[in-house]
Amino acid sequence: MKLLRLPLVLETTTQLGWPASSVVPLAIILLVATLLYLLPKTSIFGAVLLTPYLGGAVATHARIGSPLLSHSLFGVYIGIIMWGGIYLRSPELRSIFSASLMWTFGPLNPSNEASATAFDTGGTGTAHSKGRETVAKLTLFATGRGRISARAWQL
Repeated sequence: MKLLRLPLVLETTTQLGWPASSVVPLAIILLVATLLYLLPKTSIFGAVLLTPYLGGAVATHARIGSPLLSHSLFGVYIGIIMWGGIYLRSPELRSIFSASLMWTFGPLNPSNEASATAFDTGGTGTAHSKGRETVAKLTLFATGRGRISARAWQL
C-alpha cells in the first residue's frame, strides 16, 4: 500500500508526523527487510533489520500520544512474534539463549573425571578434578542441543 502512494496512506503518514515523501523509502526498507526475514538463510539478518523499524513505529506512536496497548506497543508485539518464530526454527539461536541461561556445565572430559562451575566472569571458573580444586580457564561452546560443553586448561 505504501509503494502505491494511496491517498489514505499519505494522509495517515502526515498525521503521524512524517513527510509524505518518506512513504516510498520506508516501504522499500520494510519490503527488503521482510523478504530477508522470510528467507530461512537470512531470517536473523532480516529480523535485525526489522527490529529498529518496529522501534521507530513505537517511537512515532509514543510521540503523538497514541493509546499505549493498542497502538504504541503494537511494534513490540510484532517484534516478540518475529523473534519467537526465529527462536523456534533456529537451533543455533536456541543454543545461544540456552547458553546464556546455563551456568553449571557437564563433564570436562569424556571419562567424567572433572566438572566445573563457571560464573559470568569472562569464561573462567573453578574446576574440580579427582577431588582437587584447580583454577582453570574454561572455553565454552554450544553442542547444538541446547547444552553447553566446556574444556578446561590448568593455569
